[in-house]
Amino acid sequence: MKNIILLFGGESPEHEISIITAKQIFAKCDLKKYNVYPIYLDKEHKFKYIPEFHKFNTFKDFKDLKKINIKIIIENGQTVFYLGNLRKLKDIYAALLTFHGGEGENGKIQGFLDTLKIPYTGPSVKGSVYGIDKIVMKYILEKNNIPIVPWTYISKHDWEENKDKCIKKIKELDKYPLIVKPSSLGSSIGVKKVDNDNELIDIIDSDILYDEFIIIEVFKENLVEITYSLLKDKDIILFSLSEEIEKNMNIVYSYSDKYLSGDKNKSKSEGMANSKKKIPANIPETLDKRIKETAKKIYVSLNSQSLVRIDYLVDIKNNKFYPIEINTIPGSLSFYLWEAKGVQFREIIDIMIETSVLDFKKQDKFISNIDSPLWDF
Repeated sequence: MKNIILLFGGESPEHEISIITAKQIFAKCDLKKYNVYPIYLDKEHKFKYIPEFHKFNTFKDFKDLKKINIKIIIENGQTVFYLGNLRKLKDIYAALLTFHGGEGENGKIQGFLDTLKIPYTGPSVKGSVYGIDKIVMKYILEKNNIPIVPWTYISKHDWEENKDKCIKKIKELDKYPLIVKPSSLGSSIGVKKVDNDNELIDIIDSDILYDEFIIIEVFKENLVEITYSLLKDKDIILFSLSEEIEKNMNIVYSYSDKYLSGDKNKSKSEGMANSKKKIPANIPETLDKRIKETAKKIYVSLNSQSLVRIDYLVDIKNNKFYPIEINTIPGSLSFYLWEAKGVQFREIIDIMIETSVLDFKKQDKFISNIDSPLWDF
């Protein structure tokens, strides 16, 4: 039996979505193969072990679950988790990360785990930084000749110092409507379509409470939103089926649409699996092939690992497409896109764990220390 720590929560506006994903993964882990320890990083930045995580059905239940304090100690070069007075957990095979946004997806937790010498699923530190920061991501895509919609950005500092100058910069994009979003958030938090100056000012005033930088993009009308999930199995990059978001093409897909709508007979805790979708997307085969080729290029360019989801705006009529962003730890791990292809959630988890261990072993082979002559005197 391999010891797996399931890490979730964290300081992020997407904290609750992370809990949903953790619940979904815990329910699908092969408990004949793994000892799974649910470890929660609460909003006060304290690690807690939840021994009865299986009893969690609603957020109300989750709040009532017993949470045991954790101490993390390095003993003889090995990381040991002390789960209260219950047990001493060592020989950790890998960490399953289900954070969304914040420190769990921006590289901070990844760097912490690198220091602890624990393999983990999801992006590396570098892949986290490239994926979470939409400004960095867009520059990398442009450098790799991947077409994106016209865009710009402003900082919180510049907005507070001179709004008129910022608005002038934004208007260089030519015309409304525009899409405004925080640079480093997901789950459509803070994302809004604006049609005039007043709406623009209102949403930026709101978004700077979430992020230091704000992205502004030209809104492309009459395009469909299509997503693909990619999964690395050892050294091979696999594709899920595509998904077409079923909505009015000129309305922005919101947080509420993703997590609080859909089939009324399904639990809201099913996350993205509960949203309205068409699988596979209704697009020509040649266009599908081109998008996949670009998706693979994006995956490699952004130093991605493990499982990701890449979102596109697609102009079927004119045979064009534009990547919106990469989700380095997508909600629900996009399991529904893989199950539609015949790959079960349990298989996805197995692939992610084993590939994370292989990637860790590869990195561990690089020279990290040298015999220095500094003290030879």
